[in-house]
Amino acid sequence: MKNVSLWLCCCLLSLPVAVRAQDPPPASVEDKLQELDQKIRVLDRKIEIDKEAAAEKAKTAGQVVAQIAEGEHDLLVLGAPLPGRDGRIALGGFVGRLLPEVAQLPVLIVRSPEAVS
Repeated sequence: MKNVSLWLCCCLLSLPVAVRAQDPPPASVEDKLQELDQKIRVLDRKIEIDKEAAAEKAKTAGQVVAQIAEGEHDLLVLGAPLPGRDGRIALGGFVGRLLPEVAQLPVLIVRSPEAVS
């Protein structure tokens, strides 16, 4: 029986012990307001970045069309997302807006998981 008790004690000592930290003191109203203000600033910045990205995409499409208008191009190569899980191929977004403007030029569309529509 001594051996079993000793073995049991050794097993219990080898188990990890989870010590629960004390709960932090409740946040004051000012702390909560500061936290909300920080989250609002982050969301505002995200909206600003999204607007900048949309403007940059529009600018890029204009630059591609301007290059094509200059001539001396044999082929336009565009990246497009892979088909969806349902197998449907969607050419919306940047590629969809650009295709009608480049109808006079041969276009190669390269499917890629990195391409974003």
